[in-house]
Amino acid sequence: MQKLSGLSEALIARIADLPAVLSIPQISLEFQQPADTTRKQIRKGTFPLRVQSLGGQKFVSLGDYVRFLETGEAQSQGVPARRVGRPTNASKLAGKGGI
Repeated sequence: MQKLSGLSEALIARIADLPAVLSIPQISLEFQQPADTTRKQIRKGTFPLRVQSLGGQKFVSLGDYVRFLETGEAQSQGVPARRVGRPTNASKLAGKGGI
């Protein structure tokens, strides 16, 4: 596990029983909000932690969570996923320069 020497006693007690990666329901409990709200924030790109996918499920690293608790700074989500599917008429027109 990571070095815990620089962390406060309260923070160590808070993260002592957490696994190395947190699922969406687990991180939702930590943020004291419903899991659906967390999923919505992840989709919109407003969730403050970096989210990783593994086997179709989304996870947050315990190290990222601890870093967020220490600094309070949001982490970059990286490049948003490309929207899949048929383009709308509006996006087709925007690409052609309008009417």
